[in-house]
Amino acid sequence: MRHAGTQTIETERLLLRPLTPEDAPMMYANWANDPDVTRWLRWEPHKNVDETRELLAAWALLYPNGDYYQWAIMEKNLPGRCLAPSACSHPVPPSRA
Repeated sequence: MRHAGTQTIETERLLLRPLTPEDAPMMYANWANDPDVTRWLRWEPHKNVDETRELLAAWALLYPNGDYYQWAIMEKNLPGRCLAPSACSHPVPPSRA
């Protein structure tokens, strides 16, 4: 598999882009503080927007890695509103399972 990392992807309707610390207020308000959403994630609901900003700053350090994938899914007709985050990972090879 040839990794390409979290690159910006654009379609007619959507923009997928790396999340940044500046996205913290939007992410916190839309899902990062919601236990009904975060129960499906690998982290607990955030207590405040600063906690979200810290997570996004940590993710920003990982974006240069070619095998790291974490996008903000933005609908173009809703500027400034992220529909959802999206992460991708590759499966563990059978010899390592």
